[in-house]
Amino acid sequence: MIASLVLAAAEAMTFTADRIAADNVTRALTATGHLVAVAGPLTVRGESLTRDADGRVRIPNPSCATTCTNDVGHTHWNVSGEVEYKDKSHVILRNAWLEFYEIPVFWLPYLYYPLDKTDCGFSWMPGY
Repeated sequence: MIASLVLAAAEAMTFTADRIAADNVTRALTATGHLVAVAGPLTVRGESLTRDADGRVRIPNPSCATTCTNDVGHTHWNVSGEVEYKDKSHVILRNAWLEFYEIPVFWLPYLYYPLDKTDCGFSWMPGY
């Protein structure tokens, strides 16, 4: 078994992967192989993650996000697809599936959610 590497970021996000390369000047990051990223109640799993110097995080498909604390394969609700996240700006989901016990329930081809708004509530702009 290959041991994983762990990187704990200052923003209370922890990455576990087989390989992690980070630049502490530009804050760019690349993690590959059995990736698990944990931030608060959210756990994201995938094969790779990149964060560029502008703070844009990309997790290509296949990836899975959940707040369920059960073991892999036994989670209740998952969202799978490609994720792009820009700190304090937006979250983009592409080809996203909402799954219940690994059964696809709902599909979104594209979802843009702005994070820089000051009002409360939920607003989303589907598109393609």
